[in-house]
Amino acid sequence: MNYYTKELTSKLWNDFEAYFNYQGKCSGCWCMNHRLPLGLDIEGEPAKLAMKQLVESNRVFGVLAYIEGDSVPVGWASLDRKKTLPGHDCIEENINCRSSIWSIHCLTTRSDYKNKGVEKVLSNAAVELAKKLKANEIESYPEPNSKEGISFKTWNTFNGFQSQYKDLGFISIEKEYGSHSEFYNPMRLFLEIDIPNLKTKRLRLEPQNVEHAEKLFKPFQNPRLYKYIKREPLVRADQLREGIKSLDNRMLPDQSEFCLNWVLINEENNEYIGQIEVSMPVNESYFYLAYTIFEEHWQKGYAKEGCKAVINFMFKEWNASKAIIEMDIRNTASVKLAESLGAKQVAFKPKAQMLKGEWSDEYVYEVYNLSS
Repeated sequence: MNYYTKELTSKLWNDFEAYFNYQGKCSGCWCMNHRLPLGLDIEGEPAKLAMKQLVESNRVFGVLAYIEGDSVPVGWASLDRKKTLPGHDCIEENINCRSSIWSIHCLTTRSDYKNKGVEKVLSNAAVELAKKLKANEIESYPEPNSKEGISFKTWNTFNGFQSQYKDLGFISIEKEYGSHSEFYNPMRLFLEIDIPNLKTKRLRLEPQNVEHAEKLFKPFQNPRLYKYIKREPLVRADQLREGIKSLDNRMLPDQSEFCLNWVLINEENNEYIGQIEVSMPVNESYFYLAYTIFEEHWQKGYAKEGCKAVINFMFKEWNASKAIIEMDIRNTASVKLAESLGAKQVAFKPKAQMLKGEWSDEYVYEVYNLSS
């Protein structure tokens, strides 16, 4: 069938209204339920008026599906920032998240077009819209093991099929959802993760890529940089290039952790100063912070300057709850740096790891996002 889609805008309110009024089949929610905190559901005319106001102010995102020869849309997929959906069973307390996470939280079709391919068209279109909106992660919440052509086993009939999301590359989120597990199989798709250049008074922090490898290789050969860490000095330039390239998508290959790395460059003369690394488990709100300043730039305040910029970015744009910094207790420069950033010591780990033939004791420091 010749389906096509249109992105919802204020000009399409009449089409949206026609879809939800079609043969009186609307449940009465008008796609408002997830937008309000649990327990504050509205239905019928109040819900319709509230949605109309949102649509006419272009504050609702999604796609309508059509078929040639029929003026009434045949399907609807709602796509919104996860943090704006406190009324969804799978979101609730998790709304304090990055604004770049979007959710396909409603995907329905007209009764006369169920299981006729509309769901697949809508999910494809919703993913494309998410890319346009600069999302770096999309979530969906289909019924477990649901497939086109097979009847739903629960009341979760408004999220499409698990099989269609799997075909698009979505993977199940490994998280316990308690009593909701029977009804939902939350899934996610990671898109291109874009991090910006950051600037300080003296530095330009560029997202690390393979083009930086050539200028990073020589300073990373200095053995004094590795005195208190488990890594060994680089011996081949291709080691560095391959390592950077493996993190091109800003994630570990198994998609368990975000890896956001910046190269510190002197804004005045373009000299390479060092590197800052962020690793953040995908299901957590905290991140680990690591830093390397090349020897000729030690004791000049560059580490503090760069780390503050990265921490502020992670707190503001990624809604991180805290930064964790771990260091060998003998690394007094790193201890002073952590304390200068406002970090508090929260743990002492004796014999944390074997380092250069002897046990390394470690301190754990944390910086908290007081606005989260």
